[in-house]
Amino acid sequence: MKKLKVILLSLLSVLALSGCVRFETTMDVKLNGKMDVAICYATVDMGERDLEEILSEDQIEDYKEDGWDVEGYRDGGYSGYIIRKENVSADEVSDVSDEFRSLRLRRKGIKYSLEWDILRDARNNNFSGDYRDYVKMSGAQMTLTVNLPAKAKAHNATHVSRDGKTYEWDLLNFDDPDGIYLDFMLIDFKLVAAAVGLLVALIIFEIAIFKWLKNRKKSGKSSNNSGGKLLSSLRSLAPKGKDKKK
Repeated sequence: MKKLKVILLSLLSVLALSGCVRFETTMDVKLNGKMDVAICYATVDMGERDLEEILSEDQIEDYKEDGWDVEGYRDGGYSGYIIRKENVSADEVSDVSDEFRSLRLRRKGIKYSLEWDILRDARNNNFSGDYRDYVKMSGAQMTLTVNLPAKAKAHNATHVSRDGKTYEWDLLNFDDPDGIYLDFMLIDFKLVAAAVGLLVALIIFEIAIFKWLKNRKKSGKSSNNSGGKLLSSLRSLAPKGKDKKK
């Protein structure tokens, strides 16, 4: 597969001077350990701008041959492309373009670790804080969003959703020298344990109700038998009437 003509930071260097850049990557991690990926490359719509500056026709065909869907993107004054693919492995993502080359998704038992040294290219290309501030002032947006099936165990995201399953990194406000990291499991075992505990409690409750009904039924029969015996005893003690003379 042919890579994008320039890495993301070079794209910023060229385009930030003439317009804003939008780079948004969304990864939906699935229970099978793979991801549904959508990557948006767009610049502010200046009318005459040739979109081949972002993605050429040959590159679009290469992506399609490798199973990626490529669609035009136009929103909020930006235009560009979105490339999508379902059930993607980390190796496939790292081969999309140069900026993803350092992306790693590792598995150890039931634990997963997502790592992306996004600042590596920044260091290599002398992407200084002053220049990054200028890029932010130009209105550029650079984000990574990861949606998980369960809450992460550890992360350095710049924003987390209320339910704790969506993690977002604002790449223009991210300074961790160790890069992006996200440690997670595909299943929340606390919820599984709670569900199992609830199921056991329901089973115990049903058994208790069954025994109670059974004992109540036996008690009812015993009461009826006792009542019958008592009535018979009372009848036997009652004085017998004299035989009538014929």
